[in-house]
Amino acid sequence: MSLPFDTPFSRRSRTHGKQHVAVPKFPPKPPVQSTEPGWTPELSKQGPDGAMRVVFGRSYGLVFPPTDWRPDPKQAQVPDWELEKEVVYGYNGDVRGSLRIIEEGRVAMYPLGSMVVMHSLEDSSQQYFEGHSADVLCLDYCQEAELAASGQQDPKGIEGPFVCLWRPDKPSVTVAQLHYHQRSVSAVAFMHGGSMLVSIGTDDANMVAVWGHFPHRPPGRGSDGQLLKPPIMTKPLFTMSSGRSPTYSLTSSGGPLLLSVGERHYRCWKLDRDTGELTYKRGTFGQSPTSKQPQCVGFSGEAAFLCGCNGYLYLLQNGVATQAVSLGAHKIGCAAGLPDGNVLAATYGGEIAMVGGLANGKLKVMWKHHIKDLVGRGQAGDVHRLVGLPGPTGGARFNSVAVCPGRRVTALLGTASHSLLHFDVSGKSVIAVVQVAHGGEMWGLAHHPTSTLCATGGTGGDVRFWNTYEKKPLVGKVISCAEAVFALAFNLRGDLLAIGQAAGFLTVLHFPSLAQVNSARERICDIRFSDNGNWLAAACWDQTVYLLRVQYGVTLRVDVNDEVTILLGRFAVIVSCIRGVISAVKGITVALHAALKGNSSSPLNVMFTRDGTTVMSNSKDTQILFWRTKDGARMPSTSMFRDARWQENWSCVLGWPVIGVWADPEYDQTDVNAVHQSSGDNTSLLALGDDNGKVKLLRFPSPYLNARAAVYGGHASHVTNVRFSSTNTLVSIGGGGHCIIQWRLVPKGRSSSQVAGVARCAWLDLDTNVDVEDPLGVGEIKRAATPKGTCDGRAYNDAMRQHRSNSSSIRNMLSWD
Repeated sequence: MSLPFDTPFSRRSRTHGKQHVAVPKFPPKPPVQSTEPGWTPELSKQGPDGAMRVVFGRSYGLVFPPTDWRPDPKQAQVPDWELEKEVVYGYNGDVRGSLRIIEEGRVAMYPLGSMVVMHSLEDSSQQYFEGHSADVLCLDYCQEAELAASGQQDPKGIEGPFVCLWRPDKPSVTVAQLHYHQRSVSAVAFMHGGSMLVSIGTDDANMVAVWGHFPHRPPGRGSDGQLLKPPIMTKPLFTMSSGRSPTYSLTSSGGPLLLSVGERHYRCWKLDRDTGELTYKRGTFGQSPTSKQPQCVGFSGEAAFLCGCNGYLYLLQNGVATQAVSLGAHKIGCAAGLPDGNVLAATYGGEIAMVGGLANGKLKVMWKHHIKDLVGRGQAGDVHRLVGLPGPTGGARFNSVAVCPGRRVTALLGTASHSLLHFDVSGKSVIAVVQVAHGGEMWGLAHHPTSTLCATGGTGGDVRFWNTYEKKPLVGKVISCAEAVFALAFNLRGDLLAIGQAAGFLTVLHFPSLAQVNSARERICDIRFSDNGNWLAAACWDQTVYLLRVQYGVTLRVDVNDEVTILLGRFAVIVSCIRGVISAVKGITVALHAALKGNSSSPLNVMFTRDGTTVMSNSKDTQILFWRTKDGARMPSTSMFRDARWQENWSCVLGWPVIGVWADPEYDQTDVNAVHQSSGDNTSLLALGDDNGKVKLLRFPSPYLNARAAVYGGHASHVTNVRFSSTNTLVSIGGGGHCIIQWRLVPKGRSSSQVAGVARCAWLDLDTNVDVEDPLGVGEIKRAATPKGTCDGRAYNDAMRQHRSNSSSIRNMLSWD
């Protein structure tokens, strides 16, 4: 049972740039009873002219069905197709100390979104534990009991945060749920061989709970074959307050001893196995240099150690630092004990070190190298590109480590810049870069029309690429932009990629050259090419849709030492320079054709008719407007477009084909972030991403008010975008959750199959490099005079003045060499 609306205490919604407390929605609407036996599809009544008055969220709108449309109740039913997760890209470097390596070093286990991902290090296959309803914040695994525990954030509603007990060999089954904490569970740790568990919450008292007497068998199945709900435990063996300072991580010795790290403190705990009582002693640094913020604690055999923010690694005895050794100026982000009694430590400066002497109490640094000097065969390019990237996703700021003992000791290294590396400790070399992710929220998403390439963009100003056929990231192939990226689009030929950014910057990229177009100073939130490739529309938050003309056959050749601004009438093309040689647009020019006015609020989506003669926009206040591309004139009548043939794939959140998208009565007009129609031979499906972290699948078109949808989870953050590829591979991105999910379409009742062969290009290969001296292969570029032109218009001049004064706005460059 859930309340009809949230309380400010129980829910915090994430938005771009800030957090706000969600407020109740009045009046609350009754839930849709779509599962009742008497459920019948419901259509909006049509007026004499055929118009339908419908509700988009909390706003009314007028739409017109096609003249030859006849009602079909099947369009309101759940589709005959299902979505299956193919692969989950990304790694959340904000979740520290929750990286595990299991099955004798063959599987990496880490939280991502509302899932725990088990990624095979041998063949990159994945399994997922999906028993959570919000962000997974902590994780522990007991090899002796073969049991995992994961804690989550407080979800929406009155359910509260909880800890899940589960087994990695059966990730579809939850052994038990442990309910006690408020707000969130920040850390968990198994004790005494997995027979007991300690968890810590983030309430005002930062309560600690000790759990035991776990169910011996997981829940079975009911008479209908469905899994029964897991048992819920609500009474811990022991509870106590840990004080006002929050605790970030727990590390167990496997027996009665426990170490914790929190805000400006570390503690040593002891657990009584018979009573379940915990006692602790606050740690001190004795005569060693004091670390203001301890980073990590751990055990190596019977010895305990601590990592400091001052670059020191400490040896601990009875809660006192008795010795310390310096690893340099950078803070030590993580460390782990090795089978031989030594410690593997890694710093925020990208250095990895081996520290010995813990057994005899004489610490010494056995070796220390930078990650760039420890690359294995075939991995040098990936690691160098990853470390050399600018911004929040660059560098190697290590903050999590997990070690697997064996004849070949291996480790997983996680970074604060959201990358995951597989490291051979014995051979001192990087085996592979397992995962990478965006640093900020993800908004831009586009599939290449002819190859298995997917591009994503985020508020960190980076555009990343993913090979959806081989199911792996293209490490290091990143476009670094000066502004946040909110929209991406390929043209139908696949030779142009448009990047919509904050501050009104629009970059048109012809692999791998770059032309940057400045039209406004507000955020560009959606861009789309027409099918004929002649037009590019950009929806901007200044309540304008900018229509650009794309022309082929003209080659721009300029040689400069800095950068040049080429004025084409009232339009400017800024072309960036790399190493003194310009990155030219080979045979392509882009020019502003018209600024389309008329929206009373910011436009969110744009689409063209198939012949490119008309462009449509959807706005925040649910307006649907139309313009003629030839002269930019606004078309006042909506009914004249009822039989218009629009682009495949439909991507606007408003209109007659997507009435059923708004069937959820809790939606307001901002809760649906993106929709996208399926491709190719099967265009009868529609994917939806919403603010509740859900991906939905409906039939297309969906003109019924109470249309049913299949609902899928995995994202913990709001789903900002969804896109089908030309082969109907669906990709969804999850806002600030650092999580990208790739889905496959599967007919109900049939086993999944691999996507048929598709076109490939050399650019998809990880080892393919680009010559930045001549990226397009045009040869030597001779010096040419800078073209002159005229410009007018206050908004244009203001934007250009800001552009010239801000040299960082011309930092768009390719970063993969």
